[in-house]
Amino acid sequence: MAIYSVVIKPDAALSKRMMGLMRGLKARYGISRAMEDPKGPHISILYVGEVEFERDSLEKMREVCRRHNPIKLTIDGIGYFMKRTGRTRNYVVYLRPTRPKQLVELYKELKRSFRVRASTGHPFFPHFSIARGDIDKRIFYSILKDCRNLDFKAQFTVNCLHLCTWEGRGRPKRWDFAKIPLGE
Repeated sequence: MAIYSVVIKPDAALSKRMMGLMRGLKARYGISRAMEDPKGPHISILYVGEVEFERDSLEKMREVCRRHNPIKLTIDGIGYFMKRTGRTRNYVVYLRPTRPKQLVELYKELKRSFRVRASTGHPFFPHFSIARGDIDKRIFYSILKDCRNLDFKAQFTVNCLHLCTWEGRGRPKRWDFAKIPLGE
């Protein structure tokens, strides 16, 4: 069995800017978990999880994507949240994109198509993580203070989604990406 997720990846220039921001946070605070994600900067649209993928799953995703036109996203600020995993507090600092209606509709249709429930039980919350993990609370607040005046704005068009597949058990960790265009 493999693990599957569906993500949005920014264009190369924006990805490079985001990685520069993450490298700066790593140099200053020693945190790198978001930077080490093999998917690179991304918005998780849907975490399908560890499943025996149906043979027609990729075709289902293509059909859903054909019905949706490319989507314009604007990154207009920074936010944060904390989530608990057992006794661990995982802090996340993120770049905040807009949440256009078309993106929410695409998410809902993919969720129905793959017959999965939301992986967290929370509403769909698109974001680009720039720092995450079991970060010391003092470091977390220092990051927020540093990022408060950060003027990171960008626009890009989502022309495709990526189906990410990871078969890591008993094999080297490796993600494979299937690029699925929107509106074609």
